[in-house]
Amino acid sequence: MAPEGDPISNVAPPRGAIWDMDGVIVDSEHHHLAAWQATFAARGRRVTPEEFRATFGMTNDRAIEALIGPVDQATLDAVAAEKEERFRAGFRENPTLVNGALRLAERLAATGIRQAIASSAPTENIDLVWDLFDLDRFFVCAVSGVGLPSKPNPDVFEEAARRLGLPPAECVVFEDAFAGIAGARAAGMRVVAVATTHDAADLSAADLVVPDLSEVDLTRL
Repeated sequence: MAPEGDPISNVAPPRGAIWDMDGVIVDSEHHHLAAWQATFAARGRRVTPEEFRATFGMTNDRAIEALIGPVDQATLDAVAAEKEERFRAGFRENPTLVNGALRLAERLAATGIRQAIASSAPTENIDLVWDLFDLDRFFVCAVSGVGLPSKPNPDVFEEAARRLGLPPAECVVFEDAFAGIAGARAAGMRVVAVATTHDAADLSAADLVVPDLSEVDLTRL
């Protein structure tokens, strides 16, 4: 279980790395899409892949309201719980990592960089991924955005930096979603964007864009 707890030349190298999870550590987009579609289909609502991608990186409450409009908290909780149960069931059957993710985490850990996960996913999802891939080999802590203002607010990244014991300016973030990139920049962190969910051309708000994490050159960090 996860514990709670293009660079500019004159900026010091990062001492911390903060990772989003979905689309960055695990290749989970198709699992999430299938779970959303099944959950909303049971309620007479069709969710297109384009609608889904527009919500990627948001907390469930914000994603649900983006898809169906304002609803009461009981409805938000029920829809989110059903969707996440579907997601975890599907992901357990076919857990897949993003290319290069664990190798990069291993390399960063070997250099002494402290690492955290900062995800909008619920704790149960983070714990599932943490346990499936033994992430405590490389990561100090994981932070769920549930209960915090959703990305693009910077809160989940700021909390991850706090738990690492580092100022935000000394952290680099690995993200794949527009909301996450904006949140990390709002926290004052540098951002490496991974083109797993969106086209590389659409990720220009990041400092560096890579097709996958096998392409990250540690000297550039």
